[in-house]
Amino acid sequence: MEFMNFPFKKGLLALATAALFLTSCGDDKNDPDPGNGTDPEVPEEKFTPGLAITIATDYERIYAEGDESIADLFTESDVVKFEVNWVKEEGKTYVNMDDPQLFVDMEGTATEITLVASGDAYVSEELSELFKDQMLEVYELTAKAESTDAEAAEPNASSEATVEIGKFGTMTLGVFGDFEDNNVYKTVKIGDQIWMAENLRTEKKNNGDRPYMGDEGEVENFSEIYGHSYVYDTEMISLQTALEQSGWHVPSVEEARTLFTTLGGIKDSDEWYGSYSNIINDVVSSDVQFWNFSGDFLGTNSSGLNFLGTGIPIDESGPEIDIFNLKEVTKIWLTPEVNNSQSVMRIISVKPDNLSVYGSQPGDAFVRLVK
Repeated sequence: MEFMNFPFKKGLLALATAALFLTSCGDDKNDPDPGNGTDPEVPEEKFTPGLAITIATDYERIYAEGDESIADLFTESDVVKFEVNWVKEEGKTYVNMDDPQLFVDMEGTATEITLVASGDAYVSEELSELFKDQMLEVYELTAKAESTDAEAAEPNASSEATVEIGKFGTMTLGVFGDFEDNNVYKTVKIGDQIWMAENLRTEKKNNGDRPYMGDEGEVENFSEIYGHSYVYDTEMISLQTALEQSGWHVPSVEEARTLFTTLGGIKDSDEWYGSYSNIINDVVSSDVQFWNFSGDFLGTNSSGLNFLGTGIPIDESGPEIDIFNLKEVTKIWLTPEVNNSQSVMRIISVKPDNLSVYGSQPGDAFVRLVK
């Protein structure tokens, strides 16, 4: 029996093995087919955003059309506020970035400007000391940011720009009419006006003489510090006519009034002449070299006009003039007005306690040009 049973068992084993094989093949509808299925999922590409540097709109200068400059950004204030923004394209996915940093090149040293998140942007505080009382100058700016995202193909972002910052510009008259003036003067923009920030030192072209010397030659380096004083009814008339070729001119009473209004001195729209003691600190320096002052006089010179206590030499008792006699007042010529067919000369009078406009008898005074 056992001999006959052996082939039977062997056959059953073969059938079981075949059934197992067929079961392992399964139904094609339920098993994936590597040759006909979908491709493996590809990770979404993530990009690194760019950076853009701007200046807060309140401080931005718009150049006239056709005016080309080497700087990307401009400001005519020595108070400036920067803003850094991410640059992204719609529809793209970006990696996570650390907060950006902003640096400005100050004489070869990279100085960091602190930025604070404000919405989607990063802004600095109003920087009033970093560029204080500087001439207009071009500075290099660099914004940087890094990503710690492992999926970042380009982990760093950076942007560079240049910005022209400063309170003071410069001007040179050159040759105009019978005069030649190659001095480089500071200028300052106040409102829509551009004023000289120091007194005129123009000399005649032919012989190099000053239009008027007076006693100023008796004070060492007088003209370098204070400029020249001019007699209006002789030298100033020809000087004023020649200035028409330069683009600069002696300010009018109306232009002086505009200046005082911009500085906040004139509160009453009907006010024309008078004393503007509320802005004297904004236009003069407190340096004791220029003024004898006391009391509440501060002399912050926040406007940049830097009126000096030039005065007129008054001590004729000796061969030398005590420079302290020049500190009490400075007089600045204005273009004469015509009243009742008569020419009325007026001056800006600057003292440590007030600034005023009033009529003057023919005499000498200093000159600040305006444009």
